[in-house]
Amino acid sequence: MNKFNRISSVILTCLSTLIVGCGGGGDSAPLNAGIDGSVNGSNGFSVSGSIQIPVGSVADQDVMQRTVGLVSQNDSASTAQDISNPSVTGGYVSPSSGSYRDTRFSYQADPVDVYAVKLLKGQVVTLVAFPAESSVSVADLKTTLALKQRDGTLVTPPISNTSTKTIEVSNKGDYLIEVYADEGPVLYLLTVSQGVAAASQSLSMAYDFVPGEVLVKLKQSTPVSASARSSFDTFQLNERVKSQLESIEGLSSIGGSAKYGMKMKIDLSAPQARATKTLSDIQDWPEQQKAKWQTLEYIETLRARDDIEWAEPNYIRKAFAVSDNPLYAAQWHYPLIDVPAAWYASQGAGVTVAVIDTGIASAHADFAGNITQGYDFVSQVSIAGDGNGIDPNPEDMGGSYHGSHVAGTIAAVNNTVGGVGVAYKSKIMPLRALGIDGSGSDADIAQAILYAAGLENDSNRPLVKRADIINLSLGAPGISNTLKSAIDAAYNQGLILIAAAGNENSSAAFYPAAFANVVSVSAVDQTKALAPYSNFGSTITVAAPGGNMSQDANGDGNVDGVLSTVNASGYAWFQGTSMAAPHVSGVAALMVAALIEDGKPAMTGAEFLSLLASETITEDLGAVGRDNQFGYGLINASKAVEVVGGPIAPFLSVSPQSISFDGLNTSSQLTLAQGGTGSVVVTAISAVDNENSADNWLTIDPSGVVGSGLRSYTVKIDRSGKAEGESFAGTITVKYRIDGGAEETKTISVLMTVPDPNKVATVGTLYVGLIERATQEAAESATNQGQETIVIDIFAFKEAVENQGSYTYSFDDVPPGEYYVFASTNMDQDGLVSDFGEAEGDYPVVGDATLIEVKDADISGLNFNVGYQNFVEGLSTGTAPQQRVLRKIPASFQADAEGESAAQEVRKQH
Repeated sequence: MNKFNRISSVILTCLSTLIVGCGGGGDSAPLNAGIDGSVNGSNGFSVSGSIQIPVGSVADQDVMQRTVGLVSQNDSASTAQDISNPSVTGGYVSPSSGSYRDTRFSYQADPVDVYAVKLLKGQVVTLVAFPAESSVSVADLKTTLALKQRDGTLVTPPISNTSTKTIEVSNKGDYLIEVYADEGPVLYLLTVSQGVAAASQSLSMAYDFVPGEVLVKLKQSTPVSASARSSFDTFQLNERVKSQLESIEGLSSIGGSAKYGMKMKIDLSAPQARATKTLSDIQDWPEQQKAKWQTLEYIETLRARDDIEWAEPNYIRKAFAVSDNPLYAAQWHYPLIDVPAAWYASQGAGVTVAVIDTGIASAHADFAGNITQGYDFVSQVSIAGDGNGIDPNPEDMGGSYHGSHVAGTIAAVNNTVGGVGVAYKSKIMPLRALGIDGSGSDADIAQAILYAAGLENDSNRPLVKRADIINLSLGAPGISNTLKSAIDAAYNQGLILIAAAGNENSSAAFYPAAFANVVSVSAVDQTKALAPYSNFGSTITVAAPGGNMSQDANGDGNVDGVLSTVNASGYAWFQGTSMAAPHVSGVAALMVAALIEDGKPAMTGAEFLSLLASETITEDLGAVGRDNQFGYGLINASKAVEVVGGPIAPFLSVSPQSISFDGLNTSSQLTLAQGGTGSVVVTAISAVDNENSADNWLTIDPSGVVGSGLRSYTVKIDRSGKAEGESFAGTITVKYRIDGGAEETKTISVLMTVPDPNKVATVGTLYVGLIERATQEAAESATNQGQETIVIDIFAFKEAVENQGSYTYSFDDVPPGEYYVFASTNMDQDGLVSDFGEAEGDYPVVGDATLIEVKDADISGLNFNVGYQNFVEGLSTGTAPQQRVLRKIPASFQADAEGESAAQEVRKQH
């Protein structure tokens, strides 16, 4: 059985002679670190910074503590802990006391956690649990989520299973949420969010389906017995169910089965097909639109029946069925650049994208069949992790799985597992040039570039087909002739080269992105603002989604990172310009594939740069023309494919898909734009409170539309007169016509919270640590020896100082050396930190940790974000080990519990 995987913090170093993943660092001290030149004593220097956490973060009040025993505080209705809405709560439960199998520490019983919260109709409560025991599989972890009214009455039966549990709230009210485990100890994340995930279940005229048909399943009063599995008995059951359904006025059978659902024909003249309108109300509509409306009206009446399990339209799927991928709903970054519309015309078939990075997790189900001609160019044995120099095996040796994450954004296959890639039918050429510490030399990266271009290189291996595109989610300051020579050679072969601009929030040149023949990609967040870490400046070519894990702009309960593939079977949220670059590579792959399908020559790097400069394949976010934040604008997949592949059917592009006001902000932008070729006209736009239409806390300015109505609108909220801690749900309704057809409707959900000053965002007790470079590299090397759990020592460890939603830290007398900075909670007190379910972060961004060099001066300003880390376990196509790297708290830090100040640092002898 596979152990539940814990991906270690991403270890991507940056030295003056090294190139690193994601453009994640400068040489010596980071560019954004203040160095005051002072020396703190004779033994070393200080390292300090601050830590921000997302709004809505909540800490369970009764978790395990380092200095005192667990004191139950929220274990009953009378002692329920108030939590904010929306929120993400990190917690600990255990049905009994005991000792951890893998460490010398013990844990205490905390059978149940009870939370009090005011919920709105349509909101979603989600529970995800993780084992506190490193040797326990998540598949064996059974937890329970229960939603009750304040008087203790169950709203729905408790959900008790081993997977993620979700409850949709049916009515506004005051509720109790209970969390408990059948066995423990358990770490969990409890999320209260907008009902974004439920949107796919709504009925909309905008969706394409067969008018006059319904797919319906009748509830079975008793389960089908084993004897009924014969073909004859199955026939009888089908006939009986068909007869029952046909007894409903307006239905006649077309096909299907009782077990999997019947396909029924709807008589659109039946009264149920005219429930809310008369035919005179829609007499001017085209016949197809009338039939679609009547079909939906009829289906609504079926859904309201007690004997119907489900009823839904017979949807038409064109090229891509996003609902088959369970994590697609969390990939907000694709609708942001109109990728779904582009899929109707191109999916990347016939295109090869070289990903020069840390390698690839080849056993991952989302890479099945789309890996080709990979190679390992890491020549330095000490960082290779596989015991040798260059070789034909590009397997990602662990640590960050940075290369796998990048590759998944480009080409994760369209299956029924996890998420999906931008160009999901393209091929990935994984070229490993970054070692187990995340670093790689110019020489190795140059060899990988030459290999991808089919030019002479050290592998002496001929390619069946060279790459069309090269993705370089790596970089560092300092120009390199070796790197430039290889890039120019590949560019002259016609390849498109795309690179991350870097994560230092700096305008300094960053290579290889800054080279003239490379597309340099900056990062935006879900609001289309420049991500706070992203580099900018005169070398930026284009922007793409990179994420911002300090926020949850759409209120879906997930921080706004980019979701993609990691280890042998998992998925995780990362942020960085490394995550932005593969979006552009994926769009370029869609364009090249569209050209290939039309029998035209593939696009060259020069042509791609020219199209970007023309702004025909981007959305302008700044001034007209190029600017230093977004280059020529935000890449747009629909525009890009249409430019090379011909017209795409017109559609209304809406961004964002939902809005959450959970901080102090009072306005946000809603952009309505036309995609495809044709006519899209917005006829009306309005905003209303879901419960009280007379309450005008939500407005959209202006409420009227001019001309086509396609532009950015300012959405405003007014919290005045609202009680602290209250939440309100609203809806923005957009009415529009496509090519002069029937009026269609698009809704955008809005959630507003009135901040309660007594509910400051917190993750509870937070610890900060330093890891020596050599220690981390040794651990990553051990992953290649087949070890599934590797525990590494922390060089320095201390408790951060909390102050109103943020934390500060400072290490004194740090000896000269190379270190990584991380932070983590330790809610289970098992002597190990960085478990999933804990709040965690790395400097400078999650998914792209950067090496700092303590040399001859104090380092300050090492600021970063910390949030609760979710991780999704998927399926593996092979038997690759799933390594787990945990960090061991120094014994001396544990021993100080009885007298030493919690803020005093403890460090190993050096």
